[in-house]
Amino acid sequence: MIVRLACTLGLLLFAIGAFLGAGPTHAGLMDPFGLFFLGLAVLAWFAWKPMANGLGSDTGVWDAFSRNVLRGHRRTTSSSGSAS
Repeated sequence: MIVRLACTLGLLLFAIGAFLGAGPTHAGLMDPFGLFFLGLAVLAWFAWKPMANGLGSDTGVWDAFSRNVLRGHRRTTSSSGSAS
């Protein structure tokens, strides 16, 4: 709960800063960066449990992916002949 609250508050601070003109665009209520960070804050607050469950799932997909990337394994294909 503390991590959820910290992430949401951090994203809200970024949104407020963007709305006040601390971003690469001018200050205003329709600032795209402010709207983006406000949307991320809403997503972090209301969809925290599905995101946490998805990252903590035991599917093993990310483990297999990271294992292959870190070891530098490449997929091998069978070559039955040379294509000309």
